[in-house]
Amino acid sequence: MDTAEAAPVRSRKKEDNSSQTKPLYQRITDALRERIATGVWAPGDALPSRRALAQELGTTHITIDKAIRQLVKEGLLSATVGSGTFVKSRDEANTDASAQARSGRSRIGVVLGTHTFTNEDASRARQIPYFSEVLQGIQDTFFGKDVDVNYIGLARGDYESLPLEDFAGLIVIAPTLSDIDDIRLLNQKCRIVAVGISSDVTEEDKQLPAVDTDNVQGAYDAVQHLLSLGHTKIALVNASVQQSNLYDRYCGYIAALSDARVSIAPEHLLLYPAYNNVSHEVLIERWLSRLQEENRLPTAILSCDLQMTLFVLDVLARHEIKVPEQISVVGYDDAIQFQYHQPPITVVAQPIYTAGKRAAERLMESLESPDGAYPIGTIRLPCELIVRKSTAPPAA
Repeated sequence: MDTAEAAPVRSRKKEDNSSQTKPLYQRITDALRERIATGVWAPGDALPSRRALAQELGTTHITIDKAIRQLVKEGLLSATVGSGTFVKSRDEANTDASAQARSGRSRIGVVLGTHTFTNEDASRARQIPYFSEVLQGIQDTFFGKDVDVNYIGLARGDYESLPLEDFAGLIVIAPTLSDIDDIRLLNQKCRIVAVGISSDVTEEDKQLPAVDTDNVQGAYDAVQHLLSLGHTKIALVNASVQQSNLYDRYCGYIAALSDARVSIAPEHLLLYPAYNNVSHEVLIERWLSRLQEENRLPTAILSCDLQMTLFVLDVLARHEIKVPEQISVVGYDDAIQFQYHQPPITVVAQPIYTAGKRAAERLMESLESPDGAYPIGTIRLPCELIVRKSTAPPAA
């Protein structure tokens, strides 16, 4: 594929003054369309990366994205996650255009947490309760509507590979804090709703449409419950402070102890800067073993993740530490395992299914709005503290 014959848009400005009245993205679109029409890019050819095109044509990849989306709509290009953007043959373009006109359906992309899944194993999402409930809420909302839902897994933070031109809108589930810049950029290029991230940290973030559970208040209420029982040695087990929800739970824990003027023992904080290859169960085992050997065990534990809570309970059982007689435990999410555990586990229950529904509803409202109104800011859903028998006053 030879791209040298096509002159950059910046040089074409001087040759064709009539194009000056067109917006930049339309001039870029014309330049790319010309490459297809003249055979510089032949049917089946892969386009250069958006970054390479932006550099060659002296523009941004946001403008390149917009131009490519237009050419996809015209049926001249096709784009596939993980494969790239390709020139269609005339027969393919005509067939796709006819099928799209007949169906009248919109495609919604659901991006699964980039810290957890890639395209190859995105199907595992339904095996994880949080993702399963969010996805069910999304599916139920779109059921019976002219919408096709496509699930997308990405390599860590690889948002640039998303073929935005293929989708009417995106729902991004459980992005990490390090993804926030990519989420802001996506919000400039397409309609998007994020689930599981608070978008009110800065004024800029407040422009991001998001649905989240009130994890700060949820953790705060859990710690207050333990304080009301007389606990002051309250430990926190947190899977990753880089995850927005988990960071919020950490903040709620800190705020509750600070408001109660209870000091925090550093050894009672088990935090992971990021997901890593060391089994969390092994880390919890080492942590509790060390505290037990040093006679510095907490009297209560707030575990900020469903899987972490299951690990905590298993490790406590192996060490023959009784719940709640020796250590009270509060978990997160009202999984059926916690309801039937002996003793039943006190939990902070998130309205996860509702979060999925509200995210899908926000996106549909935006897509169906005749004036293109676009929701911004975070809808924050309250959590519920469900008190069961895993929490009790500390032993005398």
